[in-house]
Amino acid sequence: MAKAIKKKALKAAIEEANLEEVQNLLSGGGAVDFEFIQQAQNMVSDLEQEYWDDKAFYKGMQVENSDIYKILKLLEKAPKPVHKIKAKFYTTQEYKQNPSLLNIAHDEIDKALSRGEVEQTKAYLAHFDKSFFDGYKLAHPSFYFATACEYPTTEMIDVLLELGFDPNTIDKGYNNYNALHRIISSAGVKNIIYLVQKGCDCLHYDRFGRTALHYCKIPMIKAAKSLGLDLNVLTKKGTWIKEIDYDKEERIKEEVQESNFYYKYEAGRTPLICAAFDDKQHAINLLIKFGVKMSIKDANDSTALDYALSYPKTGAFVKGGINKALAKEQIKGFKTLSFATMKSSYKKLQDILDEGDPEKLKKFLNKYDYESAFCKFLEPLNDSAWNFAYLLYHACEGANSEQMLETIKETTKINFNYQDFDDKDNVLHYFAKYSDEEYFYRNYCKFRARDLKQDKKSLTYLVQNGASFSAINECGYTPFLSVIFPPISPIRLAHIQFFLELGANANDVIVCDENVVNGYNALMFIAGNLRYDRKELKDNKEKLALYETLILDLKKYGIDVNYTNNGKNAIDILCENFKEEEIKDLKSWFENLLKA
Repeated sequence: MAKAIKKKALKAAIEEANLEEVQNLLSGGGAVDFEFIQQAQNMVSDLEQEYWDDKAFYKGMQVENSDIYKILKLLEKAPKPVHKIKAKFYTTQEYKQNPSLLNIAHDEIDKALSRGEVEQTKAYLAHFDKSFFDGYKLAHPSFYFATACEYPTTEMIDVLLELGFDPNTIDKGYNNYNALHRIISSAGVKNIIYLVQKGCDCLHYDRFGRTALHYCKIPMIKAAKSLGLDLNVLTKKGTWIKEIDYDKEERIKEEVQESNFYYKYEAGRTPLICAAFDDKQHAINLLIKFGVKMSIKDANDSTALDYALSYPKTGAFVKGGINKALAKEQIKGFKTLSFATMKSSYKKLQDILDEGDPEKLKKFLNKYDYESAFCKFLEPLNDSAWNFAYLLYHACEGANSEQMLETIKETTKINFNYQDFDDKDNVLHYFAKYSDEEYFYRNYCKFRARDLKQDKKSLTYLVQNGASFSAINECGYTPFLSVIFPPISPIRLAHIQFFLELGANANDVIVCDENVVNGYNALMFIAGNLRYDRKELKDNKEKLALYETLILDLKKYGIDVNYTNNGKNAIDILCENFKEEEIKDLKSWFENLLKA
């Protein structure tokens, strides 16, 4: 008797690409649900993409030799669960009278297709006249082909073709899609190629005047290249079609006017122009590699470069003929890992940092052999929360912060002044951002009270090992200005004092323009906060005392109380747009402190 598979264990093993563990779990002969096949298939697709993006680095390496690919093949060969037919069947007339009945049947058909259940799919679809599906929005053949193409093999496509479904059936009254338009968001390269070879029209235009290729999905671009299709095919002027759901005449008139205007300028676009218009950087990179023409102009007399220049990074690499923004770094430790695995690994790394176990951390880091490029592991994930600067900050917040930081330093040899690729923040900027009484862990739904002793030790260690108070982020702020900017609190005041003790410059100002210092200083930020808190400060003596301590500390560390920006000083900022009687008490208090 087959032994049931532990689903959680199997999911985790696939996520880790642990071939040995997957083999053990499958050895009992248990049935494998399609969701696990899809999980492995997605990871294989990610890995294929990595190999494609950096052919020079992955030269000689084959996806077929990776553990995750072998896992996928094992899962595909494993027994599949048999699901009983649940839907009750009705006559065509009954379905027309009550469409909700068809919705139920449609859901069951969709499930059977996605799970690769040949007999169940045939049993469901045999009850319907194929013409009944034409024009029915929810259960249109193009939707069924989209689901069938999600299955790893071409088997379910063959089932639909065998039952008489035509991939060129158009969903009239909807978007004028054929099956190819539907499958590009879910199908792999192999299934797209197979469907075209089976007669699906790859040059069919939808209501927007686009072929499937103009949606610039990576698998479709690769399939088109393999099939020898024209990668410079042009869009046509779109045709407005009355939506089935619209019944208000006024709304329809508005739609017609908007659509006619929009479609006029959509005509004459190549896939490259469409990708540039939508800022699809990965697609642009691939199309350029395939040698598409870059000089073609659309009906708006614009080239791909004209649209790409709206996005600085995109414009830069289109101009140079290569997508530098998304080129992946050559990371020794991650040459066989997909993005999904990297994300999973990062989550585990966060857990280890929270736990504060140096040995576990060292084991984790050594497992991937980061060498001196540890931060590069995080950059391709393209998320401001997933970078080395934030990771260092996370290490400061867990248990045994100094030991954890020391382990990271010894294992990775990384520069502790690393600034993230998004906001250009270093670890000290992150300290400033989250300097509150309590704060919300970005990746964990829990609050914890600050530990000032631990914070000071962590800050001291970071500064001694290269974290700089001179780092300027994308907004022109140093870490010191970042910690000064928000309203005062006891914890924030303590952190400001730590920053000053450790070498922050009290006279930092915002760098507004390249190499030109002409922004606010700390006193101007304080003046702005005093304006904001003026009503509360009348009755909140404790908070007023915090501001007083802060100003005196800044004077102690040499802040220029007479500093001006565009002819205004801190007093001017405090009083701006207020009548004299509204602000005179606070102004007098502020002036006396500056003179003290």
